[in-house]
Amino acid sequence: GTALLRAAAELSAAGPGLGDGCWGHLGGRAAQRHHAPLLGIGAPPAFEMIARGGAGGAASGGASDRALPVKADSGNECETATSSELAKGRPDLLDNAGRLGLTNLGNTCFMNAGLQCLCHLEPLTTYFLCGQHNDEVNLSNPFGCKGELARAFAEFSRALWRPDPGVSVLNPRRLHTKLAEFAPHLFEGFEQQDVQEFLAFCLDGLHEDLNRVRERPSPAVSERQVDEDALLSDGRGEEFASALSWYRHLERNKSFLVDLLQGQLRSSLVCRECGHRSRRFDPFLYVSLPVSRSMSSVTDCIEKYVEEEVLCGDEQWHCPKCDRRVDAVKKIDLWKLPPVLVLHLKRFEFDPEAMSFKKTDNRLSMKLSALDLTEYCASTQRDGALYDVVCVANHAGEFGSGHYTAACRVGGPGGPWHHFNDSICTPLTGRNIVTRETYVIFLVRREEKRRVIADVFKEATLLARRGAASDARGEGGAAPVGC
Repeated sequence: GTALLRAAAELSAAGPGLGDGCWGHLGGRAAQRHHAPLLGIGAPPAFEMIARGGAGGAASGGASDRALPVKADSGNECETATSSELAKGRPDLLDNAGRLGLTNLGNTCFMNAGLQCLCHLEPLTTYFLCGQHNDEVNLSNPFGCKGELARAFAEFSRALWRPDPGVSVLNPRRLHTKLAEFAPHLFEGFEQQDVQEFLAFCLDGLHEDLNRVRERPSPAVSERQVDEDALLSDGRGEEFASALSWYRHLERNKSFLVDLLQGQLRSSLVCRECGHRSRRFDPFLYVSLPVSRSMSSVTDCIEKYVEEEVLCGDEQWHCPKCDRRVDAVKKIDLWKLPPVLVLHLKRFEFDPEAMSFKKTDNRLSMKLSALDLTEYCASTQRDGALYDVVCVANHAGEFGSGHYTAACRVGGPGGPWHHFNDSICTPLTGRNIVTRETYVIFLVRREEKRRVIADVFKEATLLARRGAASDARGEGGAAPVGC
């Protein structure tokens, strides 16, 4: 109990913020000193790894519908560049990097749109291109895929960012086969599925494959532990309580995906009779925002999401102090935002009169660069809350049918926008990115620390060119296999 108390206190004192296994480490020695030893996030972030010349064995060379030759592990160098450099540098080999369409395998536009978004998230792509995932595959996790999904995704990412010159379309069949093995419900009968559901499964599957927790504490969090944690938190403030809750979460879930994509919500209930307040902190992978026809912007959706709600009638809450059902005020707050924030627009609403789902397709405006979400957060964000939109998944048509596409920045927040419509990739010019079809939005946090990344990218480019020169001389490389 004393060790746990000390750990939570240190985590709380380190300042507001979560994970710190990716962007949070860049230039943040205090974050490393407090969070890394405490949370057990030992593996360095991809960008720092490149700067230090760690983790060899990433791909070099490429093809469209096959796995890429992989150089032998040098032990000292990361033989590939980040997605930004792959998009901007080496025009002789990589002018089409990140600009490939994907073959539709039969109503798989939902998968294609989701994969384009994931593979254009710069920190996530860099993690896989540098081969860092190889050291973190969890073969014993009963909830994972024995590393098969992580490896298939890494192979697919390399194929997208390291293609042969002139290739314009990539066949995702091998990754599709792996996904279908572990989530057959997403691909049964060649029916159209939901891209948000696909993204949730894919990210959760990658997390479990790469979960750094080898032995989860058993049993799961009990009522007794919840009560004990409540006593520990009593009188120590909400930052301590949220840190303790996050500590509990990391006892079972700890991966680069958690570091990068998971944030924390605060939910509270207040009794309108006696004033008793119940509070809890929960992790989130994405935020599902309500959408109504009266809304004109995405921030309108966020305001509605964090709005207070009165529970009455059949929805009354059982107050433990009053020991009966009472009217209560319910509220959900954005407590800690992650480096990559995923917003899901709930455009499909059930109509009880028609006994069917209807789509809300009004256009929502949104600032694409330097969107400040500070005012919507209930706590201080140590790394700020300034975000850039980097990818969106779109849905055209009605519920249960229609077509999915994606719009992504190629090469990070400063790169040009491209539209991905299955096998067709076209530059986006003079077109709104967030439209009436926008369904899922990916935002990357903007930080002053990114100035450090510029130097990292420079070194990464030199390493990547060195690998390309070795390939040209025919050195190393494993035989390609089918993708």
